[in-house]
Amino acid sequence: MKHKKFIGIALFLLASIAVMVSSCKKEFQRYNKASGLLITDSDIVKLAQKHNNYLTEIIKNYNYDSVPDYIENFEKNFINTALDGLSQTERIQIIENMKKRHNQKNNMIPITSNDLILAIDSCSKFENKDKMIELVNTATSIIIKDTSTCAEINSFLDSLFLEKSNNFTKLELIVLKSYFETLKASANFWYPIERGGTGIGYAYIQKLHGDKKANIGPLGSALISDASSLGFGMIGVAIAGAVSGPIGWSALAIVAGESAANSGLAAVVASM
Repeated sequence: MKHKKFIGIALFLLASIAVMVSSCKKEFQRYNKASGLLITDSDIVKLAQKHNNYLTEIIKNYNYDSVPDYIENFEKNFINTALDGLSQTERIQIIENMKKRHNQKNNMIPITSNDLILAIDSCSKFENKDKMIELVNTATSIIIKDTSTCAEINSFLDSLFLEKSNNFTKLELIVLKSYFETLKASANFWYPIERGGTGIGYAYIQKLHGDKKANIGPLGSALISDASSLGFGMIGVAIAGAVSGPIGWSALAIVAGESAANSGLAAVVASM
């Protein structure tokens, strides 16, 4: 019975994320700003790490010689990779949502910071949209600097978030915290060892490129798509939690899975 309940919540979130831009324009009558949101900072950090775990499994299972079409190859790889907490049906649905987002029948386009900004700007529950967008843009700016290390990124983002966090509501902070924590976790995953990263994502991009040295383009694209996708998904989670009660980890896994899929796809697309 619990399994059916979790599947129901997960499918709800998949649908809500796919139509988030239009859904946010509607008023949620049961939303109560004064009530506590049931997503903590530790949940968000855990979610960002979950996304890294998913990416590791996706890359480990990637067949670089499977088909000549890189995007088709990535799609098959994602669907066939066993991810803890995500059924194959849910992985297929994530791929379908990625296709529907930009009205693509047979293709996928990874989420960018522009998609997140549009979602923020379209959501009626955010009181400080301009400040949110400014903060997202400021956080993103460090990613395009080729000289940044993971330690520098962490220091920059932590200081920036601490300085600005008093300017936002609890609901807004869930989305912004998710974006910041995923940028940090993603940098750790994608950056080479000499820049403080694990080297796992960097080696993946090197193989996609067929080069000995991957440039900042695919790295930056993967990081930004990572954080933007998870932030985008957390808009749906935060609002669903506010109007429908507790959101369990089976549902949050959907957000981590979609973020990982977008990140891996962004690296593939940039490498092409």
